[in-house]
Amino acid sequence: ITTGGSTLKAIEVISNYPSVQIAGVIALVDREEGGTENITNRGFKLISIFKEKELIEYSKSLKF
Repeated sequence: ITTGGSTLKAIEVISNYPSVQIAGVIALVDREEGGTENITNRGFKLISIFKEKELIEYSKSLKF
């Protein structure tokens, strides 16, 4: 997730189907650029597996 714009567009498209309910959003990486807030402020639950800074710190610990 970067700004959350693409995710919110996808939610909008999916929401057009009355038989579909969106339980939440799962993202592999939160790039911490406001996307989490943009999505949760619209009332959607969001789970990020990793935050970008965690991946950077981990890669530094491996001396890449």
